[in-house]
Parts: sequence; C-alpha cells; structure tokens
Amino acid sequence: MRFAQWWAVAAMASATLAGAAGLEPESLNGWQFVSDPEISPDGAHVVYVVARFDVDKDTYESDLWVIDGNAEPRPFVTAAGADFNPRWSPQGKNKSARLAFLSARTGKNQIFVLEMAGGEAWQLTKEAEGVAGFAWSPDGARIAYLARAHGTEAAAPAPGRARVTERLAYRSDGSPGFVPEMRPQLWVIDVRTEHDAALGPLTDGSVEPSTPAWSADGKSLVFSALDDPDSPDLGERTELYRVAAERGAVVQRITERDGPDEGPVIALPGGMLAWTGFDLQTPPRSSTSRSITTPVTSCVYWTTLRSTTMSRAQAKRRVWGETLLKEMEERGIVVRAASKSGVAEEAGFAYKSVDEVAAATEQAGLSRRVAQLVPVGNVKG
Repeated sequence: MRFAQWWAVAAMASATLAGAAGLEPESLNGWQFVSDPEISPDGAHVVYVVARFDVDKDTYESDLWVIDGNAEPRPFVTAAGADFNPRWSPQGKNKSARLAFLSARTGKNQIFVLEMAGGEAWQLTKEAEGVAGFAWSPDGARIAYLARAHGTEAAAPAPGRARVTERLAYRSDGSPGFVPEMRPQLWVIDVRTEHDAALGPLTDGSVEPSTPAWSADGKSLVFSALDDPDSPDLGERTELYRVAAERGAVVQRITERDGPDEGPVIALPGGMLAWTGFDLQTPPRSSTSRSITTPVTSCVYWTTLRSTTMSRAQAKRRVWGETLLKEMEERGIVVRAASKSGVAEEAGFAYKSVDEVAAATEQAGLSRRVAQLVPVGNVKG
C-alpha cells in the first residue's frame, strides 16, 4: 500500500505545482513521467521507469528506479542513454533474481542483464539494428526477442533523392518517422555472459510479430501478427501464431477470426493461453478475453473482460452529457470536454468494475493483486 500511496502523492504534487504556476509549453521540460512498474517474483522490490525530457538533445531520457520493501524510492540504473522496459527473470530454485532491460547506452537498444546478487549490468545482445522487445523463458535460462536481421536495412537516401518503399504503413508520427523496410524477426538467446549465437530467426520477416509469450514448458512461443502486414485494415485482423523454439521450426497459425487477436499471455503453471480481441461486426470497444488450452485444440470463451458494458450509442441513450457534467461538477470533479455528447460514453456505468476485472484475471492465474492505486486525474486523448 505504501507503493500505491507514494504513486498517488507524486501525481498530486505534480498537479498542485502545475496549478499554482500555470501550464506553459515549457512546463513539459521539467516534468518526469513514471511508467512500467515491475514487481520482483519474491515481492520484495518494485522497479519502474522514470522518463524526463532532455532539452539540449531534444529527446527523452529514462532511468530505472527501485523501491525495496518499505524503503524510499531510489535511482537503480542511471547510465547515459535511455534505460527502459525492465523485466524480472522467473524465480527458480537456488537462483538469485536477475533483471533484464533495454538500454541505448551503446547506441541501439540492446538487452542488458543485472544480477541482483551484485555486479554491474552486462550486455546480452549486440544486434546491429537494435532490439524491439523481449520475454524471459519460464526457467529463466533464455530470452526471446525481436530484432531485424543483420545487415538487412538499406541506407537512407541522400538529401533530395526519392525514398522508395513497398510498405503500406511506411511512416509514423514522431520518432523514428519513416518505418524501416525490414520487419523485426524472432530470436532466442541463452542468458549467459559466454553464449552461442542467437537461435533464429524463427520467423521469415513476412509478418511483424508482437513481443512473444513462452509456453509453460518453454518449448514454443506465441505471438500476434497481421496475416498480411500491408493490409489496409492496419491492425484490425491480427492472428495468433505459434512456433517451436528450435532450428527449422515452422510457424503455425492458431487462430482464424474476423477481428484482432493480440496480447497473448500464458499462465504459469497450467499453460492456459489468454488473449484479447473482438469480432469486427461488434463495437470495437467490446474487447473480450479468450483462452485456449495447451496443446492447442480448441478456442473457448473463459470470461468476459470487456472494458465497457455497453456501446457508445447505448451510453448516450441512457444519459445526457450535459446532465452528467452537472452531476460531476456538484461532486467537485472538473471536466473539460470537446463536446457534451462525448461525455456520456465515458460515464462510469458504461464501464466494467475494475475490482471485477482484477479478481477475474487473478482467478485465471494471469496476475496477482498487490496494491490499489487511487487516481487523482485523467487525461483521455
């Protein structure tokens, strides 16, 4: 609970300072952003990311901070360059905890490993194009990660020359701007200071896999990807795929629906695979959790974990936005909305209970409750 209280106090302090001095565009330069908290397997530590804006470099820098039990938060990993995406290794017998994270301290994002028993973080990967995401194996001996194949990315054209691409979604707002032509592929590496070359690629580059989830026995990986990466749907028809963590493995599709299947999570122990998705003929916000047994045999609904209990149209028919605004103002809640009609769809009764969702995911073995955070504000964009 101390962890939750500290989080809320930090947020309130920022809100108070902003309100006292007034918000200006330059205010962003002095803010710090907390994200991605990860609890150690023994529950003794919480590591998280603190990001800040570097005005001189015109970029964001980030460090890892940690809370040890009831101690005060302290800097944990503060090397030059961004450190982010911390992930604890599974707690094995007679094994000390290890923390893997991504760091740009050597240029491109690479996986670094920190032994909690002592010592400095050491570099695990040396991918020429960097690492995009990773996941520990259940026994903590290997890591699966995403990276583009060595030497596959063509050099950027000279100034004034045209850029030629075969990708439909070839550019994104902000950094990095133009999307690399080659898609990330899936690799597996032993987590040792002296290790063999990474196993892979396990995918051929025709699809762009998500960060994978390991099977309970550590023999295969499950990921989400577009069947056709250049589909005009741009993400609305993803499927789940499975590939063995061995040389020569063939990727197998394990779902086939008209809608997205993404965010695979495998419960340990037990091996139940759960993911989120929705049918395209239903409102996109009615995202439903699904599950599949291991080995793959059939798909079944195991519980409804939708973020909403009704569609936007249903919410608007139940309450007027202007009425809802007045009720919230009477309770001391200040709302700034682009339109009054849009407020109705954000009404509390249109959403499922957070307590019910937390209890259901814990019962399914997908998570465990450790603290309840109290929001002090909400920004919805």
